[in-house]
Amino acid sequence: MAVQLIEGPLICSSHLDVHRRVFCDGFNMEEVSAQSFDQASTVRLFGVPGRTSEVVGLRTPGVPFGVRLVRFSPDSETVIRDESKGHDAHAALR
Repeated sequence: MAVQLIEGPLICSSHLDVHRRVFCDGFNMEEVSAQSFDQASTVRLFGVPGRTSEVVGLRTPGVPFGVRLVRFSPDSETVIRDESKGHDAHAALR
């Protein structure tokens, strides 16, 4: 199934498998799509040049809402969260 729209939050992560487990096992969501994009498609979709991307769509059964997980490759060295602070810690990695 092709990714056609985002019906919930978009979460960027370099740990897609860990986030899949959190949402699928922890929140009973189901995977509804998984797609890889080349550099040209990634820049068109996300405005991120020089990277490829993987996008996984997860949905809560029975409702049209869910989340999109995105991994860009190569990873960025930009740090958004300070894991020494509890509210910035990665819940999926604890």
